[in-house]
Amino acid sequence: MVHRQVASTVNEPSRTPTSKINQPMTRLLQQSLLVASLLVGSTVLLAGCSRSPDRIYPPAYGLGAGAAAITAYDEDGDGAIAGDEIDRVPGIRAGLGQVDADNDGRVTAEEIDTRIQSWIDSKVGAMTVGCQVKLDGKPLADAQVEFAPEPFLGPSVHPATATTGPDGEASVSMAAEHLSDPRYAGVACGWYKIRVNSASQAIPSKYNSDTTLGCEVAMKAHWLYEDKVVIEMTSK
Repeated sequence: MVHRQVASTVNEPSRTPTSKINQPMTRLLQQSLLVASLLVGSTVLLAGCSRSPDRIYPPAYGLGAGAAAITAYDEDGDGAIAGDEIDRVPGIRAGLGQVDADNDGRVTAEEIDTRIQSWIDSKVGAMTVGCQVKLDGKPLADAQVEFAPEPFLGPSVHPATATTGPDGEASVSMAAEHLSDPRYAGVACGWYKIRVNSASQAIPSKYNSDTTLGCEVAMKAHWLYEDKVVIEMTSK
């Protein structure tokens, strides 16, 4: 709108006939008015941009996160998270294609650290994350959803929560005190275990205390193609 307003202040050159003597003065006056209008427009544009939102910074991920992940989940001591071990890290399992750079089905400390660096390089402080919870194929209302970050990411990556509406959908966010700008809700980039509880429905432990649910929050995460994290559960 600023640009349209500026354009409207620049009048078309006068069509009124003028003498040859007055034509140079007329052109000079028109050019002066044009420059003045553009300067006014520039002032308006700068003023409009002066109230840009504060930057939301990425969290300080733990040093040696890759090594910490291997220590926590590498049960056979082969230096990687692989096979059934990956099932214990459902966030990595959900985004395996993004972290397993050589596609060998094994996730090393180096690959984990490289993926974390890509989050940092993206300069994304928090992402808007929507979710939909379904139980036996039907939307589950009033479900409490928690995105619990993997501990190896460090204490600066905080949990995010939400309560679903009648359509089973919700917007997940960290608590206000963990947002660098509370006006902008969201979830930090990271790997998360997802836990779902409900006061009205019995939810199997595989979806909460012993959860097998997880996701990666990051640019180009697989769930972004559906515009939300869809959580499918069964009562048995």
